[in-house]
Amino acid sequence: MRLPYLEGLRGYMAIWVVFIHAIAFTPFYFEGFFTNGKLPVIVFILLSGFVTHILLTKEESYKFYLKRRALRLFPIYIVAFIISLSMINISFNILSNLSFSNPINANRLNLLDQSLNSNLFLNIISHLTLTHGLFPNEKFPFSYTIMGQSWSLTLEWQFYIIIPLLYKLIQSPIDKFKLLVFGITYCSLFLIALRYMNQISFLPNMFHFFLIGFFSYPLYKRYVKKGSNHLFIFLFFATIFVSLISYHYLIVMLLWCIVLWMQKSNNKIGDLFFNNKLSLYLGKISYSIYCVHIIVLIILMFFTQRCSLTDAKLNTTIIVVGGIFISILVSIFTYKYIEEPFIRWGKKNK
Repeated sequence: MRLPYLEGLRGYMAIWVVFIHAIAFTPFYFEGFFTNGKLPVIVFILLSGFVTHILLTKEESYKFYLKRRALRLFPIYIVAFIISLSMINISFNILSNLSFSNPINANRLNLLDQSLNSNLFLNIISHLTLTHGLFPNEKFPFSYTIMGQSWSLTLEWQFYIIIPLLYKLIQSPIDKFKLLVFGITYCSLFLIALRYMNQISFLPNMFHFFLIGFFSYPLYKRYVKKGSNHLFIFLFFATIFVSLISYHYLIVMLLWCIVLWMQKSNNKIGDLFFNNKLSLYLGKISYSIYCVHIIVLIILMFFTQRCSLTDAKLNTTIIVVGGIFISILVSIFTYKYIEEPFIRWGKKNK
């Protein structure tokens, strides 16, 4: 099943993430929908749930499935993490020397300081294994340190490990005892999360978004084959639920509904926005963009400070436009020489 619109959507979300982080490094940062960094990541999570369901229908062994997911997730992440770790002091100095302030950068400075002064060795080990979201953030503030955007990657890894168990459960004949055990386990983890681990890098706090994407796939298949509207009934109630958390999520869910509807109908507007060469290529390299863009932005800020550029508009143009453009260029290279070889390797030795 070809799903080019979802690939195009992924590409746009990657650029949105770069814009959000880039604009925060300028005097023109503003708070609102377009600078809410959780929103494009939630779309990534919906896409991840959707695609993971497709992978699980291939009935691969758990070992082979996890190998493929690990080889997809870790290689470029490890490279970006090591570079980010080596740049902590540089990043701290650059952010300390900014001529303006905003809450985002103040928080980043605090996180960088925590990276250096709070259980650094354990922090590094937890990042290398993508388990840093499993530590209570109040005692071990690892989730957003060193490589801030990796909070969503530890989420992905937790989801990849857990979701085959749920898939097997729903594929097997209905067993009330198993459903009861799953329900009790999930509710217990959710309550623990509310009390002790309220960081969004802990899976129970974001599992509902993965599940929305996960269950969208079989309902989308039925929509394509039989014209069933169960997909949109499900998404209607899911939208109401997540909108109670934040009204911004309403817009994200509407976007998800529209893209799935367009994917099935293959209309001209959908093709124009989501099925063009640029959006599809951005979707292809989107994971690299996500991993490397902060490094690119820090390097750009380093040069603007070294060149003593004081014009706010010029600085903003360099950081935002240059950050997006150079992140894409770097990601073309990293996708070809880091991601792609490991993707091919992951498909071997089934």
